[in-house]
Amino acid sequence: MVSQVVAEILAATVLTLGSPQSAPALNYTCQEPRWEAEPARTEKLFSGKISAVCVIYPKWGGDFMRLQTYAIDQLKSRGQILTGPFNEPYAGLPSLFLTYRLPIQTEDLSMTLWQDIHVGTDGTSKWISTTESSLIKGTGSSEYLKKADTSTVITRINPGEDHAVVTFYAEFEKPWYATDGVFLRKLKELVPEHFARIRDQVMQEASQNY
Repeated sequence: MVSQVVAEILAATVLTLGSPQSAPALNYTCQEPRWEAEPARTEKLFSGKISAVCVIYPKWGGDFMRLQTYAIDQLKSRGQILTGPFNEPYAGLPSLFLTYRLPIQTEDLSMTLWQDIHVGTDGTSKWISTTESSLIKGTGSSEYLKKADTSTVITRINPGEDHAVVTFYAEFEKPWYATDGVFLRKLKELVPEHFARIRDQVMQEASQNY
């Protein structure tokens, strides 16, 4: 039961990125995910942070402005922009800031995320996208997910070859029937697998659209 609940929670985080595109030839390679902070208990919540490093070979020559436009268009089609986009410098880059509502509905769960999002680029050497959840409401297994934040940073290495880092941070509430030890063990076991799906989906989408 604990494994199923954890798997469903993590599967929901993949859905926050939208539906995967039809599978093109892979234009990226990635290292295995690594923990930046292994799952641990802090007061009533369990949290963890995981990341992966990739190399992207962009389909369209690495046009960061094209990727910026694509990212905003996808946000418009997948959820509801509540405020913005506003010009707001972020991480040393010209950036757009918006607040966002993302509803997710599957056969097994219903969930809505409210997010603060930055999407920024200098147009030539770096692109960044970050989402920070301000509120999550859900039913079923998703009610245990309390925070889900993502970051993708793409940096130019050479013409036609870019370096990317994808990061995922989450906070979970433990189901009442699970012990701390079992829940932590399942998070450590299942998060890397599901994060790899997040990583691959982000890299696939990015590589095909800039």
